[in-house]
Amino acid sequence: MLSLYEYEQTKSLMVAAHRGSSGTITENTLAAFNDAAESGVSIVELDIQFTEDNIPVVYHDFCPPGFDKRISEIKYDEIKNLKIGKSSASNYDSVHIPLLEDVVKLLKGRCYLMIEIKVNTGNKFNQNVEKLINMILNNNYQMNTIFGSFSHDALKKIKLINSSIYTAAIKIPGDNRLPSQIQNDTGCEAFICSVNELSDEMDDDVTRYNIFTGVYTVNDEATLNKVLKHNIRAIATNYPDIILKLLDKK
Repeated sequence: MLSLYEYEQTKSLMVAAHRGSSGTITENTLAAFNDAAESGVSIVELDIQFTEDNIPVVYHDFCPPGFDKRISEIKYDEIKNLKIGKSSASNYDSVHIPLLEDVVKLLKGRCYLMIEIKVNTGNKFNQNVEKLINMILNNNYQMNTIFGSFSHDALKKIKLINSSIYTAAIKIPGDNRLPSQIQNDTGCEAFICSVNELSDEMDDDVTRYNIFTGVYTVNDEATLNKVLKHNIRAIATNYPDIILKLLDKK
């Protein structure tokens, strides 16, 4: 498997499964991630949070079903058997909040990984980001993983801890800086924005400075056609199987 850097040099368009095959299977679950990998996506995107006892788990919302507390205020044992959906996918009769390490083991060697870090969890990010990076390093997955966040300060901290880690700055709504300005501020390798934020000015900027740019969320042919008119290197979708088939026809 090529490193992210080597893959980037091929100039191939990346299809990212947004929280796995989240349009058809409960998002951010092993079932959704496995289905996405089997569909042939380049990269899987997921959300990471830390429990009260410092365990990295994969979940988007701050409060899980049945709790009025944030994941950062709940011990892992309290949620490890919590059912958050059902799946018809083979080997997954029910779906739970997975450990990040289990996701890494499932996907390693099959596709790249983008970890979106949620930092609105008190001091959990400051306490655990080094542990998170070490887990990726220990699994020898650092060359195939990119960390993304709306918190550009978080990306700077990651670079201070380990400058070789790939990072992606997600455009903050209302931030009118160009991608090159955000890259200069954060040291990120990639820039990500929503479909509605694409513009000719942005195209000119990422082309001039050769910035790897991704966009979310592309779920139908009309949106795909719109995105392909821009200088985009990666597209995130909830329906990877559909988007891959549409691209095959292009």
